[in-house]
Amino acid sequence: MAESKKKSTKKVTPKKEVSSKSKKKKKSKKIDSTVILTIIFCLLLGLVVALSVVVIKNKLDHKDDIKANIVVPIVNKEDEAPFSVNLRALNESNEYIFKIANYSGMKINKEKLNYYIDVLNETDTKVSLSKYGSKENLLNGDTATTIECGSVPTDKKSDDYYVIRIDKAGTLGKDDLVKVKVRAVK
Repeated sequence: MAESKKKSTKKVTPKKEVSSKSKKKKKSKKIDSTVILTIIFCLLLGLVVALSVVVIKNKLDHKDDIKANIVVPIVNKEDEAPFSVNLRALNESNEYIFKIANYSGMKINKEKLNYYIDVLNETDTKVSLSKYGSKENLLNGDTATTIECGSVPTDKKSDDYYVIRIDKAGTLGKDDLVKVKVRAVK
């Protein structure tokens, strides 16, 4: 009997070699995403720098703006705006500034209006009212005065600043007030 010899054959599968093309694709995808993220970071950094420059420029532009204690808008109507200034507080702060504007927000006056400032000082304290930057006293030492200030400009934003100061302090009581009323008339 003949023995049959079985040949054992092993199938050899070749090892898969990672081709250099697939390595390059993986690296290029990785490089592309880091490049994109770097570009986005640089753009955001540039945006932050640009906005910082704008903020600093606006701060410098408004550095010398006058800070008013109260703003009285005169816009397209005949109206009155009364307010009072406490003389004790005025004595401590040295001045009270109020602003008369022909606009309120984005709304600008469109009619020709004249405005007046009525001042009533019933105390023994001498106060002065002057336009900002001027030393001319508009009150003339009277206890009740009406000042004709002219007309309010139309279609263009405009401000007028007035300053109230104490010239000679009298007896300053708790309820001593200077009453001011701004009124507009057609």
